[in-house]
Amino acid sequence: MSVKKTLDMIKTNPKVDTLVYIDGAIVWHLKKKDYVKSGFNEIIGTEVYKNMMVRNINTVRRLVSMVE
Repeated sequence: MSVKKTLDMIKTNPKVDTLVYIDGAIVWHLKKKDYVKSGFNEIIGTEVYKNMMVRNINTVRRLVSMVE
């Protein structure tokens, strides 16, 4: 699946979601309190979701520290 097609399939709520593509990764930021307003809960069970890995900020920080 192409990056453009993947990004087009992801529905976001611009009021609470921030979605950024970085070479090889999609970074999706939302506050925990805004989860029910976010488009993230609509992606679960879709083809995109089946082919992605979700990591929280703590894991991302740990991975960054390992490569620095």
